[in-house]
Amino acid sequence: MRAPVLALATLVAALAGCDADASADEDDDSSDGGKADDLDPTTFGCKQVTGIALADLAAIDDPIATFLIKRAPRCASDYGELVAQLAQVDADGCAGKPQLTTRLVSDDARVDPKPDNYRTVTTRACGSRPPHALLWTLLGVNDREDMAKRSFVEMQALDRNSGLYDYWVFQGGAFEFVGNSLQARDQAIRCGACHRDGGVLMKELDDPWLHWEAAARPLPGADAIFARHGALMGNRGDGKELETLVRAGNDAIIASRIAADRRPEARAVRKLLRPLFCSEQVNLDAGGTQVDAPLSGLDADALVDPSLGVTQVLTLDPAAYTAALATVGQRLDGVPDRVDTEFAFAFPERSGFEHAYLAALQREGLVDEDLLLDVLTIDFTRPLFSDARCGLLQFVPESLPQIDAASIRAGLDAALAASAPATGSAAASLREHLADTADAPAHRERVRSFLAACNARDDQPFLEDLLRYTSLTRDLVRSTTSLIEHAEQLPRASVQVASAAHLDPATCTLAQ
Repeated sequence: MRAPVLALATLVAALAGCDADASADEDDDSSDGGKADDLDPTTFGCKQVTGIALADLAAIDDPIATFLIKRAPRCASDYGELVAQLAQVDADGCAGKPQLTTRLVSDDARVDPKPDNYRTVTTRACGSRPPHALLWTLLGVNDREDMAKRSFVEMQALDRNSGLYDYWVFQGGAFEFVGNSLQARDQAIRCGACHRDGGVLMKELDDPWLHWEAAARPLPGADAIFARHGALMGNRGDGKELETLVRAGNDAIIASRIAADRRPEARAVRKLLRPLFCSEQVNLDAGGTQVDAPLSGLDADALVDPSLGVTQVLTLDPAAYTAALATVGQRLDGVPDRVDTEFAFAFPERSGFEHAYLAALQREGLVDEDLLLDVLTIDFTRPLFSDARCGLLQFVPESLPQIDAASIRAGLDAALAASAPATGSAAASLREHLADTADAPAHRERVRSFLAACNARDDQPFLEDLLRYTSLTRDLVRSTTSLIEHAEQLPRASVQVASAAHLDPATCTLAQ
């Protein structure tokens, strides 16, 4: 078994549901499980389950527990039988719909003449489930194998009882329950190595979807794989439709995660606000938008957190980017003579999950715009991996008698004051921010001034500094997460960069 389990390069949860209005069927257990007569463990078709007692499966109401364990005719012996059992047992609501949709992702197929790391993400569209309720993935797929005989499948499913995702592994005719979203978020289970926020993960969540198929950009080698295994893969999806489903899945678990942590008895205010202070999850994006085209501009999200609400485009000389690549000695390991990914300037960024989470905190009245920007503008030129900003989480009270924006602000300010922070420290800066409850426009203006300073610099020295800083964030993703599994995913640079490196917020020059 690969460790950590579910360490997908792009694990996602998605399902193109059969019913446009799932709420109309939310009390109908005929296809989704939960009937009392299904909860007697002696009646389960598959009893080869580890990680959870069979009796405790009564509390689990996800499609894997329901259809492949409780209602299964027997334990599936391999992938082919698993798919066949779902077709038999999970048949309601399937008529006239594509039961399976599969997307292929490969970290090297677009840049290596001999690609070898294809993976699949398959979803099943039946029942009254929402369109993000069930997925599974196969690793190391090729067009020469007998896919039906595979005996290892990584799976993820939405639990109707908890509103969270459950992580499962099918291996050798048995199922292992690994844990749920909160356990992954807390790093209490091995799935947390990749599912760092407890959500669903599609690393390349934005156009141009670096390593995914796109409608106008078939993935090299994909035709042969679908031709060989079409019956077990179903419809052919792509990165664009998958992004929509991933975002819907994340929204679903964000609501449940917030609800669990905001209960006063949970004493989990710090967990509730962690994504505001610390980057839990990472996405990959790219500055280029055309295959192997020169880089002529960058959006602001290559430099600052989109949750700051500042958008701007920096125009660049493509020749300056080419020269800067040579200066920093950038290369793409594993692919000789290549210095960049298919789309120029691949960079790590704060995840779409976190941006959606922060928006949800605002909708729920747990933070307001001013508090959001008070925190995010601390060390804002390091939107990822900011030790200064993340270190401020310690000042958030573990518990509060009332959990709302005003109470959180007051509790945070009191803890900061009690610490007597040193002048110029991140803690002192945050106290200054909190003292003005109407400084959101000033925060945004500071960010705009930074971007203007970047745009005013000569292109080549600016890009050299940016590439050095980005090299640091790429290396941190490699060293602190389990998300980068192949050398071809992100470029490397030959330059050495200090761990505290950042772009100066006033001058946009590299500070080390």
